[in-house]
Amino acid sequence: RVRAELEDRTKDVDAMVRALAIDGLSGSEGVDGSVLTRALGDEAAIVRLAAVEAIAEGPRGFRMEERLGPLQADPDPVVAAAVGVALLGGPSRPGAVESVRRLLSHERDDVRVAAVRKLRAASPDDVIALALPMLEDPSPAVRTEALRTLASAAPEPARAPVLGALEGEDASLREAALDVLVGLDLRDQAPVIERLARERSSLARHDLRLATAIPSHGAEAELLRSAVLERGRSHAIVALSAVSLVSRDGDAMRAALDNLRGTDPGQLANALETLEATEHRSLATPLLPLWERTASTTGAPDDWLELVAEDRDPLIRSCVELLRTKDQRGGIMGRSRTSMSPMERVLALRTIPLFQELSTADLRRLADLAEERSFVDGEVISSEGEVGDELHLVLDGTVAVTRGGTGSASTVARRGPGDVVGEMSIITRKPRVASLIAEGDVRTIRIGRQEFESMIRERPDVSLAMMRVLAERLGAETRAPR
Repeated sequence: RVRAELEDRTKDVDAMVRALAIDGLSGSEGVDGSVLTRALGDEAAIVRLAAVEAIAEGPRGFRMEERLGPLQADPDPVVAAAVGVALLGGPSRPGAVESVRRLLSHERDDVRVAAVRKLRAASPDDVIALALPMLEDPSPAVRTEALRTLASAAPEPARAPVLGALEGEDASLREAALDVLVGLDLRDQAPVIERLARERSSLARHDLRLATAIPSHGAEAELLRSAVLERGRSHAIVALSAVSLVSRDGDAMRAALDNLRGTDPGQLANALETLEATEHRSLATPLLPLWERTASTTGAPDDWLELVAEDRDPLIRSCVELLRTKDQRGGIMGRSRTSMSPMERVLALRTIPLFQELSTADLRRLADLAEERSFVDGEVISSEGEVGDELHLVLDGTVAVTRGGTGSASTVARRGPGDVVGEMSIITRKPRVASLIAEGDVRTIRIGRQEFESMIRERPDVSLAMMRVLAERLGAETRAPR
């Protein structure tokens, strides 16, 4: 009776019910061929996927190539990926490899993520050959999925690349690597892990000494100091993450590391106290000043700038060049008001509340996406009713927010340096509810919708910061007298 009920449910009007019924049949005595044929032609991708997985998990003689071959070109990338992976072990392998590689090189991040995830059903050799290169993908989501796929399908061969990811500069990949490594047997890797911890601890302490030698004289010097401290924290995170894998206090250390990545002062204090109390306090304690917000600079040696200028990190060198440019020209504003270098844009972005939680490296990436714009008095920056495709970060001048159309418009707000305008339309993709008009000369940094969405995918911190800004603005409007 149960089987008959499930077979009847494969014809249900609800696609989810049809898919679940196929899953149920696949987990019992198998799915009837006529049911699979109908499901493979279903209009709902979720049903086609259930049928593909039922065939892939069934006996090899289940006419797999004949049934699945036509679906290699399925319009749904998840279905196409499942088909390609299922056919890797049969006579259709050459075409399947080509199909999977095509999906892994697709322009859309979500398609590549789906393809990498489906590789978990492939053989360990295929997982290594196809998923390992995806650790170099430009998308953090794809890199993270590749790491998890490697560890899931080929845990032993994955240990080396996962340890490499823990040692790398990609913060999102390091976090995923730590999660993966916790579940692997690392007893024979203890010497390697301890060496990594010592090396990164040494680099972190060097950056701490370097940062404390940089005087806090001006925004440019403070930017340089922040960049060095951030790199030091990155080295320290690697060292502490590594040692947590071989420590009796590993769980407590990893919980503390999660809190170190946040911005709440209370959580930060708790994290520092936890690390000081672990069995590896001798390694952890010298690193903790990297997170102490009240840490002061030491007496700067006369040659401190030359010492920092010898650094081979491109970001640090860019900060040094910005500082030297300021010293030579008497400040950034001595330059043309219509021409800012990328690092000058970083300096401007750093003052904007929306981006205060971003690192110097993230701000540099954002600066490369942005462009500077100038407007004269009365110029329309954007019009009420048009579909918004850009936001502006005000650098200089005042922007009037008006409603009501030409001639009868009323000013409902004014935005000045450090404010963000046009963000609601770019988030909702709906027509703008107000116009933005320059009052006097105005200078902004513009970020388009495409660049904005790319930034949000890359950096969830940005979306969280923007939500806080919007919440504060909504609260102010709610409290305002009417």
